[in-house]
Amino acid sequence: MRTYILTKPRLKPIATARHAEDAKCPDGGWKPLTKGEKAALSILARKAAVVQGVSLKKLDLDAWRQQISVKACGRRISEAVHDDWADIKSAFEDLAGQPEKAFSTQLRSGDNKRRVAMHKLTEALTKKNLNPSYAASICRAQFKVNLEEASAKQLWCLFYTINGRKAK
Repeated sequence: MRTYILTKPRLKPIATARHAEDAKCPDGGWKPLTKGEKAALSILARKAAVVQGVSLKKLDLDAWRQQISVKACGRRISEAVHDDWADIKSAFEDLAGQPEKAFSTQLRSGDNKRRVAMHKLTEALTKKNLNPSYAASICRAQFKVNLEEASAKQLWCLFYTINGRKAK
């Protein structure tokens, strides 16, 4: 029995028209942020506060962080969900003097549904002990695109196809 060590294929950018049906695809965006994610945002907020010259006293810093977070997405970090992650993170990156990172964060969030689908597909391939090329060949045959260029909907179709197959 072969065991494959999978690495997720790097997603390539796709045209906006190919994203058309992705809105219906799941990505867990409604789930609350984890403690680790909240901590990462708070650390980034502190770095931004230092750059902006905000007082680092707990009450001042907390009020400033809350104000920026609410301005970015309408929620405090403690109330934020995964759909808010990119907006909050990019706001603090911009204030920390890293506009390139803020821009990159916003660009990356546009492909979140595809990244989630690719992650789930990779997990399914690992669980079934299938080579990643198996999913790639199905993708080319069914959708006439390479796996790296598949839309979220196409990746979810592949995920359900792989899950429906019997394990080797």
